[in-house]
Amino acid sequence: MPVATVLVADDEPTIRHVLRTFLESEGFAVVTAADGVEALEAYQHNGERIDAVVLDLGMPRMSGRACLEALRDLAPELPVIISTGSSTEQDTEDLTLQGASAVLEKPFRLDLLGDALREVLNR
Repeated sequence: MPVATVLVADDEPTIRHVLRTFLESEGFAVVTAADGVEALEAYQHNGERIDAVVLDLGMPRMSGRACLEALRDLAPELPVIISTGSSTEQDTEDLTLQGASAVLEKPFRLDLLGDALREVLNR
């Protein structure tokens, strides 16, 4: 039985694959999405079983920031970890105020993602 189910949204297929493989090796079930629109659709269809979200900030069709806002409207308590390739301390603070549970700067070590997920799920 999985530890938890994580929705991973990233527009890079390689990143989705690496994150899925790592998270499954850590005991998580994984649902993937290629952009913010797919992430919202996946949450709307599987919301009752999704325990946390890993959300890329820069995606086509719907940005991670817009997706975070929509997820907050649907599920205010859902842990959402933002992954971003370019953020400043102010961006991190703004994302936290918008409801991000954590912000990871790309490239990040996979063990840091695992630690962040366990931390936000145990809050």
